[in-house]
Amino acid sequence: MQEVEIALAEEAFQKDKAQLADLWAQRSHQFQQAVDLQVSKQSQKHAAQLEAFQYAAGSRRPAKPHCSKELLNQRRVIDLLARQGCYSKAAAVQQATNGMEAAEMKATLATFEAEVGVKEAKLRAKQAQEMEVLQDRGARGRDQLKRAHAQELEQRQQRLRNLKAELQNLQRLEVVHLENFLDGQARAGKQMPLEERGFKRDGMDYEYDLVGI
Repeated sequence: MQEVEIALAEEAFQKDKAQLADLWAQRSHQFQQAVDLQVSKQSQKHAAQLEAFQYAAGSRRPAKPHCSKELLNQRRVIDLLARQGCYSKAAAVQQATNGMEAAEMKATLATFEAEVGVKEAKLRAKQAQEMEVLQDRGARGRDQLKRAHAQELEQRQQRLRNLKAELQNLQRLEVVHLENFLDGQARAGKQMPLEERGFKRDGMDYEYDLVGI
């Protein structure tokens, strides 16, 4: 009887285990969907931040060079020569000044691009750190789900082991009781008086043949 109950208990456990696995798989899937949604929102937020930064940087892009003292002096010389009527000299100085201004404009843009590059790199690093924190939180959540699943499965396995042990102990007790009962019956039969061992045949009492007893 206990073997049947144990088999039924194990069958029920296997069904329960499969249902539990489906349940935790669904929970894990829902959790991952939530994590993916948060990652998507964070990515969109970061993209918007980066776009806004780049737009602001573009609006601040220098249109004129940061003029050096030498360039400013050259411009004053050109003005002075023009007022004096020395137009040819002024044109020559202007030509040299144009090259100087182009070089300084290039240097100004390079400095600006470098500053923007550093700020953008810091922004990207901050965003990467935020995304890493979010991913780490998701990984910890997945690990917690796995541990909770394993813990719940172990609890149910322990209940099955306890039930099987209880049924097996009950079976052993029943065997012992049966053996004791049969042993008692055997001893009682051996101790029965000889006159109680008679039998009837054709309506007459007969005794066992006592020869050799």
